[in-house]
Amino acid sequence: MSDLGFTLGTNYASLSFQQKKKLLNAPYLATDGINDCGVSAGLAYVPSVTFTPDPAKQSIFITFLLRKILDEADNTQEALTIANSYNVFDGGEALNIISHQILVCDNQGISGILEFADGQWQLISATDNWQVLTNSPIYNVPVNILLNQCWRYNILYNTLLA
Repeated sequence: MSDLGFTLGTNYASLSFQQKKKLLNAPYLATDGINDCGVSAGLAYVPSVTFTPDPAKQSIFITFLLRKILDEADNTQEALTIANSYNVFDGGEALNIISHQILVCDNQGISGILEFADGQWQLISATDNWQVLTNSPIYNVPVNILLNQCWRYNILYNTLLA
């Protein structure tokens, strides 16, 4: 239940119907994985972003989004399309908070990071055939700034470049 945003010790019997509906997604939760098409996906925490949910879209928990990507995507572009077809949340009870980015790559060597910015998921790809997952937002942040502001990004980037 904690993966779905419920506090430790939450009494199941006292949950509302809407809260219990979130539990239907529990068997589908994944934080990373790879599918038979070679698409892999993994999560990294970033500072929270709030958004206004689109009433025409279904709302799903971020780990359920990963499960959908792994079940349905054949490549990174399809992963982006899937992400943008839902209101994705991961802020506990709040259905309008996203606190993660998603590293995706496929069997063609295309990698990128899905990050929620400007009201939708963005696919951020490097010019290299690999991408570095970090816990810092990277949308519209040049590589040289990322290298200076995040020691993890700097180490990973330079190790992969070597």
